[in-house]
Amino acid sequence: SKNILVSASAGTGKTTVMVERIAKIIKEDSKITPEDILVITFSNASAKEMKNRIIDRLEEDHIDIDLNSKNISTIHAFCKRVIEDNSEYIKDLSYDFELVDSVFDKLLKNELVFNFLEPKREDKELILIEKSLSKLTSTENLLLDLYERYNPYTLSFDENKIRNLEKTVKSSLNDYFVKTLYDCFNKYQNLIDLTSNIPHPKIDNLLGKMDEEELQIKNIIDGKSFEFNGVVRFPAKSPEFDHLKDVRKKIVDKVKMMTSLNLDSEMEDIKKMKPVINYLFDLILEFSSFLENEYIKRNKLNFNMLEDIAIKILKSNKELNKKYVFIDEFQDVSNKQAYLINLLLNKNSNIFKIGDLKQSIYAFRGSDSEIFKKSMKDADVFTLNKNFRTNTNIINYVNNVFNKIEKFNYENEKLVGTLEGGIVDIYDLSLNNNEKLLKSDKDEIELENIIKVIKSEIKNGKNYGDIAILSRKLGSSSNKISKVFKEKNIPF
Repeated sequence: SKNILVSASAGTGKTTVMVERIAKIIKEDSKITPEDILVITFSNASAKEMKNRIIDRLEEDHIDIDLNSKNISTIHAFCKRVIEDNSEYIKDLSYDFELVDSVFDKLLKNELVFNFLEPKREDKELILIEKSLSKLTSTENLLLDLYERYNPYTLSFDENKIRNLEKTVKSSLNDYFVKTLYDCFNKYQNLIDLTSNIPHPKIDNLLGKMDEEELQIKNIIDGKSFEFNGVVRFPAKSPEFDHLKDVRKKIVDKVKMMTSLNLDSEMEDIKKMKPVINYLFDLILEFSSFLENEYIKRNKLNFNMLEDIAIKILKSNKELNKKYVFIDEFQDVSNKQAYLINLLLNKNSNIFKIGDLKQSIYAFRGSDSEIFKKSMKDADVFTLNKNFRTNTNIINYVNNVFNKIEKFNYENEKLVGTLEGGIVDIYDLSLNNNEKLLKSDKDEIELENIIKVIKSEIKNGKNYGDIAILSRKLGSSSNKISKVFKEKNIPF
């Protein structure tokens, strides 16, 4: 009966936790049907694994419920199914539409953007935009790039912010101004603390001057003054202050830059740009609609449109709401996907999200880790941080890395390894560089050396299961290794 977010570090058993929760809900909700449940995973492979594990788990308890790929899939597979099952909502799109691959998508978009812009070449705003671009950027590329970024379903998206450009920019500049000065103020306070720890005969006088500069920054933040006058002079020939001088210079330069900003002058430039920005924004809206129509005419969709059209259907058909929604790898969700997921819920729905901010690596294709952070405020949050998979030495090393990154505050999320670290043996399998051998011969000799090492380790009491081979590439290399291992009776 709760919305839950689980922050689960690598190797902590998050799949097991999700499987157990699904099994528990199915056991306890006597009225549940397969249509009530939706499990969203990040890849087809994880969807397949999740489905198998859930089915196996339910069989253990002799629970008979028909869960399949309709209930457990990637978000794009779910969107595709929603469109196929409800194609009557989208005019001219047949249920057997084709989902195009990235290569075809790029080629078709390049063709269509040219056709779209051709009748607009004489628009004065477009001419102005083209003149402002560098030689390396075309109007076509600019529009395609903006189309990929444009997202009307972002929860924070507000068309009025673009239409009311001056107000938006002024507000953003003011926020930036205040935030930057507060940052300078905090850094200056830290600088004073560091300086006070250095023993020097002139330290009291120096700290007095630093207090003056600190007050000047505070007055600028409070709007009492817009001037900064440097009064601090570090003692000459005192190398212990050299680093602090550099730190102060960076802070002071930033404060002076902020106080030299002429917002009125900036706003005049923004006013001149407003018609062009509005034209460009309208162009994106028009192009987005044009592109979708052209794809539908060909009975094709790309991944972007897949999400867009699924959203249109979900907005108009509340019968597609789910009672229980489970999201795996939640840190990789984009704003648009988060919006889509919210459309699946009603007041009687419960959502279970699981993920790890430290594994958020897909920002380049739209995922936004801020969604994960915001979700922490709207759900019961649980943390899984005991690692069941990795050597303690490796865990300690990884924690050490993350603790040095400011944006990750994981003091309470130390991973705990269950294996004690041991000595790592290194064997040099390299060949004599003076020998002029064919690559195939080198691979052959290297493989012989690997087999010698394995046989030696087994003779010394190791188990085959203690050994792993990391190959440079799959395919020919691993096939060759597999073949030789079979010949030598090495289980793998």
